[in-house]
Amino acid sequence: MRLNAPETHLPSDKIETFFLETAQGEKRCVHFKLWKNLLLRGSRKFKGYLNPITLLQFQVVDAQTGEALFQNSLWIVLIGSRRHEISPEMSLRVMRSVMTWNTFFALVKTACSWINFRPLR
Repeated sequence: MRLNAPETHLPSDKIETFFLETAQGEKRCVHFKLWKNLLLRGSRKFKGYLNPITLLQFQVVDAQTGEALFQNSLWIVLIGSRRHEISPEMSLRVMRSVMTWNTFFALVKTACSWINFRPLR
């Protein structure tokens, strides 16, 4: 199964839709597909059959017009023994907050590199 080739995707275990509201108050419709217990290709050092994953695909759509807001889907992999306890909605919210913080720190790092810092004497 290749992520960039939809014709190679396996049948998903779950397909659902939920709604999110942005900070500006706009409604977004989120379609997701879920594949449980997928196995990765292993190697001599990494035993793929001992580490199954849960794969999520998210597509964000405008609730009123129905058109996709992003060209590509967001793919999230859940790994570990407690991966079944995480809902798709929670994984998307966590990913959005992580991406927001990463963007914030990247901007701060860029801004700080332009400041000529002199220590106090």
